[in-house]
Amino acid sequence: MAHGENIFGASMPEGRVNYAGMVHTQTFGGRDSFLKPRFLPEVLRRYPTGNVKLTAIIDSMMRKKTTSTDIGFTIENIRYPTLTLVSDMPPATSHQASTIEVDDVTSILPNMIFVLGAFGEQVMVTDIVGDHQVVVIRGMGTTRAFGAPAGTQMLFAGNAFEEGSLRPLGMMSGMEKLFTQTQIFRNGWATTETMHAVATAQGINVTSRSKADASYYHATDIESAVMFGQQSNMVIRGKPQRTFSGLVDVVRYNAPQNIINVDGDMNYDDLCSVFEMFGDVQIGENPSTSRIIYGDKTFVTAFHQLGMKYGHLMRMTTDSSDSFGQRFRQFVTPRMTFNVYEHPLFSIRRMPKGMAIVVDPSTMELHYLRDTRVSYFNATESGAYDSMSVDGGVDARGGDFLSELGFVCTNPAANGIVYGFTGAKCNASC
Repeated sequence: MAHGENIFGASMPEGRVNYAGMVHTQTFGGRDSFLKPRFLPEVLRRYPTGNVKLTAIIDSMMRKKTTSTDIGFTIENIRYPTLTLVSDMPPATSHQASTIEVDDVTSILPNMIFVLGAFGEQVMVTDIVGDHQVVVIRGMGTTRAFGAPAGTQMLFAGNAFEEGSLRPLGMMSGMEKLFTQTQIFRNGWATTETMHAVATAQGINVTSRSKADASYYHATDIESAVMFGQQSNMVIRGKPQRTFSGLVDVVRYNAPQNIINVDGDMNYDDLCSVFEMFGDVQIGENPSTSRIIYGDKTFVTAFHQLGMKYGHLMRMTTDSSDSFGQRFRQFVTPRMTFNVYEHPLFSIRRMPKGMAIVVDPSTMELHYLRDTRVSYFNATESGAYDSMSVDGGVDARGGDFLSELGFVCTNPAANGIVYGFTGAKCNASC
């Protein structure tokens, strides 16, 4: 690419691109800059709105302190006994012992009782003889041992022990160890002394403005990592560098079943079937039944269209103004409540069209090894020149923001990713 040319082929004047480094008198175009008296002494910043929606919620709810760059935690997966026949179970005599083939015996113990289907034969497990074989007592209930074909699901119906029985084995739960680590974020600002002198003479605090920009980028960089980061360990200039996995990567590796491509339009029934699954796996005795959905513009627009098809259009009138229309922020299913918001970073990052992340904030934590701090060189906190501060040999003043933290998702299966939702359609009820 030729010097001064952008990816769209348009030429760019030299000296106008300066997104990193120090702010100097050429940053805004030299003689044609806003510093000339005929221009207003303010620069209007065009920022995407609400860029740090997710980290703002997590930081207010689940902010913790860590004493290490490595963060480990354990998830206990409660296993519910389930069996599915992998071969036909032929008819038998009631109370007869039979060996049957099943899909998995991981969560099975002797004396557990199962029913074939909702109203079928009842059997009791007496022994586990292999990874896929159990010995059962056939037809032990009110339904005779008629048998069942392969693929029949066997519903758990408790257990039963004889008088004077021996103490049973304990049920083993699944323990899953997850690891993450801290990441160092830094964003700096700097203004040459010449630029500072010119701006000050015209009543402009360019140093304060540059610091505000650095603060904005610092917060946005952390938000981006929390959503899209991938874990890595490298050595840069002989020193260790770490990055953590954001929510998308956590779901991708630990709950891939929660990444759903809806591939087009949805109606309300589709919406319920897709999003209610995020409440299937919970943590604790009182799990959250609400989720936040952050989507791109396409997703939010499609969701609004769906609400318009199933809702009622209203005309809202006040003494001072008239308005027409409706805005949908929430939808409710029989099990869950979802609050829907647009996240501008999704459109900026050119993510898959119609994408959204489904978030359970109660499962997320930010672990700070070092809280955000601000440092200065050649300047005090007010921006005044300080020749005694660090880097006194540089003809500029500035500073930087630094945070070191890790992102933890304690229940990946409660979160998810949906993409491809591009429009609304009706079912019979709308």
